[in-house]
This record gives sequence, C-alpha cells and structure tokens, in this order.
Amino acid sequence: GTFAGRRRVYLRKRTAIAMGCRPSSISGENILADIEIQQEWERLSAGMRKADLVNTMCRLLHEPKHHLIQAIVEEVGPSLAVQMMGETKDSLENGGMKRADGNGYRTPGGVFLIHLKSHVSAKTFKQLMKDSKKRQKELQKAAAQKSWLW
Repeated sequence: GTFAGRRRVYLRKRTAIAMGCRPSSISGENILADIEIQQEWERLSAGMRKADLVNTMCRLLHEPKHHLIQAIVEEVGPSLAVQMMGETKDSLENGGMKRADGNGYRTPGGVFLIHLKSHVSAKTFKQLMKDSKKRQKELQKAAAQKSWLW
C-alpha cells in the first residue's frame, strides 16, 4: 500500500498498544511489551522525578515532542499532569476520541492535549503551543545544519 495507508495502520496499532490493548494484527511476541506498557501506566505517579515523569509520559503518549510534555509538567505541576494522564487512559480505554475532521481517531498525545485544554486557561494553552512550535523549528533548524556538516 501507500505510505499514508501504512502510516494509518501504524498509528492504529500504536494507539491500541498505548491503550493497553493488543490488536489482532500484532504478533504474540509483543505480549510482553503490552504488559510492560500496562505496568508503566500503573507506576505513573506525581512522586516521580520530573525527568522520569516526562520520559514516561512521552513513552506512554508516543509523543516525540519531549519539550512540549516537559513544559506542560512545569506549567501544571506533576500531580495535575498525572491526573490528566489518568483521564487520557480512561478516554483511550473507552474507544478514544475522534479527530475534529471526523477522519479517524486522535493519537494518545492528542487526547492528552484535549484534556490539558480543559484544565488550563486558553491563554496558557495557546502560549504552550506557541512555545512548542518555536522550539520545534529550532530543533529542525539545528538538525538541518548538522546534516550539512556531513
């Protein structure tokens, strides 16, 4: 199939794994990975070191933008971040959330951001997203410059 088709299948599998489910198309060798993910959800707590909390959240949400999750944890605090992770897990276990355009479902990171919106002011959310976009551009620029060196 096309790249877009393979990407959709990948995202569906990734979302199912994040929910703690095992889609039928995933082989039996990933059962251990499913159990490990479930244990990570259970170990998630506000008492963790911030760096460990951010890394665990990024892993569970399949979120590549570590800087965004770190900024969120610093803004709302670890306890509210863990509470929102619980809400995210509940949403994912109950079938996930449709995207605004109606085509498919949100990724776990997208569901988390929707829950974040309900816990912070619109101004704060907008600033977090603006800062994240700026940081993402800086990272892309640095990666492009690094590739020129080779």
